[in-house]
Amino acid sequence: MKKYKQTILYVLKILKEASNKHHPIAQTVIARTLNLIGVKCDRKTVARDIDCLIAFGYDIVKVKGVGCYLNNREFDREDIDNLLKGVSGLDISVDKKVSLIKKVKSLININER
Repeated sequence: MKKYKQTILYVLKILKEASNKHHPIAQTVIARTLNLIGVKCDRKTVARDIDCLIAFGYDIVKVKGVGCYLNNREFDREDIDNLLKGVSGLDISVDKKVSLIKKVKSLININER
């Protein structure tokens, strides 16, 4: 798959992993981040991709002059905390618990870890 076709997926990944209401990301920052990993794009491309994701149904909030963030999360901080408590109480090996904890933590935004 050509990198330019993957851009929208990278934009979504960045929004999922690094944005929230308290940490919106500017489109220029998203474009700069993508260029650093070898995905060539500019702010206008990112803006079009964000508009496309919104049209598709993603709850992305644009804050004029600040940036944007993915608003609707599959799991909030309380959900993650409850899952982590459940994992810690399981009767499984320590290695398996550590693995599960890492997977559960990956479900939440980096700003909330």
